[in-house]
Amino acid sequence: MDRMPVHKKVFGLILAESPFFWFKSQIMLHASMVQ
Repeated sequence: MDRMPVHKKVFGLILAESPFFWFKSQIMLHASMVQ
């Protein structure tokens, strides 16, 4: 069983999701500052 494609898929998913997590964290930080 070759695990490399799975690791690549997981790593690609993390890279694809990270901007959304960053964006969400920025919004949360801004919201906490505003309140």
